[in-house]
Amino acid sequence: MVTQVNKISLLFLGILIIAGAAGGSAGEVRATSYDREVGFIIGEPTGLSAKFWLGSSTAFDAGVAWSFRKEGHFHLHADYLYHNFEYLDTEKGELPVYLGIGGRVRFWEHDDSEIGVRFVAGVAYYDDDFPFTVFLELAPVLDLIPETEMDVNGGLGVRFLF
Repeated sequence: MVTQVNKISLLFLGILIIAGAAGGSAGEVRATSYDREVGFIIGEPTGLSAKFWLGSSTAFDAGVAWSFRKEGHFHLHADYLYHNFEYLDTEKGELPVYLGIGGRVRFWEHDDSEIGVRFVAGVAYYDDDFPFTVFLELAPVLDLIPETEMDVNGGLGVRFLF
């Protein structure tokens, strides 16, 4: 069981990770001039989503969200993603497929928390004519603490580019 002090520590760590990624250098970016994305995801869970490009095919994403399953819980996740821009071809825009690995922390209302590993797969659509991207992802999760069990995250999202 994770105590209230540990919950606050984990929340603080999550905020530091997101803030550090937001202020970091993006390095080499894709064909577009945008290297940061902020928006929302609807699904399991539903909330805020951000993505920060680290290079031409790698990115870091993070989410701060709420789950409406069972009795509800607060959710934080962060993932390292690799994008393949050549797998799916489009006449206009870019349609990368991405895979990644990351972590998730869930804070249940009754003071129990869960920590797990996320395995992310998704697809996104980028077009230089529009200042946003649309994405769809599925993330099986292997919860490790307090007990080992499988779960699934996933959703549809929109992020504004800047």
